[in-house]
Amino acid sequence: MSSRLLAFSSFPCRPKRHGQESLVGYIYRFLAANGHRIAVGGYYNAVCHIYAKDLERSASLLRELAVTIGEPDYSEAQFWRQREYLFKDEFYRTNNKFPKQRSKHVWFCCTCMKEEPIHREYWVFPLAKTCPVHNESLSSVCRVCEKPLSWSGLNGGWRCSAGHKVYDGVSSTGTLRSVIRDQFFSLHSHFFMGGVPSNLARYREQVAIHEVYVAYLSSLTWNSPTAARSVVDLDWGLESYANAALNVEDEPNTMQIEYAIGINPPVTFLFIRWLYLWRIVMQPAGCHIPEYVSTLAHMVVPGSFEASGTRRKSAAERKFKKTAELIYPHRVARLSRVLIHVHSQVPLNIGVSALRQFDQWWPQAVDEAHQGGYASATWTLAPTKDLLSADEETDAAVDREVCLANLINLLVFAACMDFRISDLNDFWSGIGLPRRLPGRPRQRPYKRLIAHLMRCSMAELQHWKALLEASLHAQRRRFCEHLR
Repeated sequence: MSSRLLAFSSFPCRPKRHGQESLVGYIYRFLAANGHRIAVGGYYNAVCHIYAKDLERSASLLRELAVTIGEPDYSEAQFWRQREYLFKDEFYRTNNKFPKQRSKHVWFCCTCMKEEPIHREYWVFPLAKTCPVHNESLSSVCRVCEKPLSWSGLNGGWRCSAGHKVYDGVSSTGTLRSVIRDQFFSLHSHFFMGGVPSNLARYREQVAIHEVYVAYLSSLTWNSPTAARSVVDLDWGLESYANAALNVEDEPNTMQIEYAIGINPPVTFLFIRWLYLWRIVMQPAGCHIPEYVSTLAHMVVPGSFEASGTRRKSAAERKFKKTAELIYPHRVARLSRVLIHVHSQVPLNIGVSALRQFDQWWPQAVDEAHQGGYASATWTLAPTKDLLSADEETDAAVDREVCLANLINLLVFAACMDFRISDLNDFWSGIGLPRRLPGRPRQRPYKRLIAHLMRCSMAELQHWKALLEASLHAQRRRFCEHLR
């Protein structure tokens, strides 16, 4: 590559790259300072190659260019590692690909450029529509003569081919939905431009917005491959994702099952964190915001509580059971009448990853609670035992299991959000929990917890659930206060 690029030392003027300045913007400014157009020296072609290709083909190019501009750490940014996965064919079931970085046309915010004529890193992000600082729509035309702008045709001093300074004009205000979306996207550490609230700092460092995009793209392709083509313009959430009840009269759609269990993008339980925060941020846009992101779901399986062999199950019941097991390949627990499974509204691997996260979070949280004097060994409220008829007892058992399923779902969500004792203080201080749960020590923690909760009364399960819901709601209010 060295033979294709002029040596950095060959240029008399060597300005330093500003923080959050885009790579293509710096190359333009660097060459313009030396009286050249952007195409001189081969640097611009190198940037186009990096922006358009995956790192398998351009990693060495990025490293050498980063050293050339005096920022060797730039090539090691997590952002480039994440983009590498987005061009793998096995991560997609359709012809849709993650869009390339903007390298041909000049996108910018007029107000930002007037404050400081530096091209920002965020503006080359393919999903960017508005400026997250000034809420203005990004422009790709000269704001004076309205001619389209390209890097190759841009003159020095940010002037178009007609000689106008491209940002000497007024931009339009972005739509509320685009403004909120861009404010959230820009939290990614690669192009963050402002102070970040403390409670978002750890999330920003652990999660890439690209993971959320890939997860959402995958969820759309399960039900409608064509819908993914307009994914950028849709609400960020899973509203268009199929959530219809199973029909025992029809065979399951083979293609839907294939999409449900076969998609394998590089996403984890961290998707749940970002989806939850995104829905909080989207509140001003008028979108429906649930209290939490549902990770697990449950359904009551047809049948009765009679002993096995007393009644032969009907063909519809047998078919329903077979269909349910096929549609939900990862079963969390099979109770007497309730099947707890990974929710169909998130890709399967995210749900499985959420359970693994719970298995790590739960023992640590319990130890912290006991050490802090929160969770007591016994439950202080004395449950009452009502005399029920056989039918009422059957209904009560189903209600109890459904309550347990909802409780486990809330706990898995709390684990994915990595909420600590201080975040859910009221919950941990109000429950009774033994130090050792039933089951073998090597058995997965969520299974041992379910076994323990199955021994609890309905009153105790409702007590746990009410405390946890109240604590999650309080934590949500705190998030909203920080995110405003």
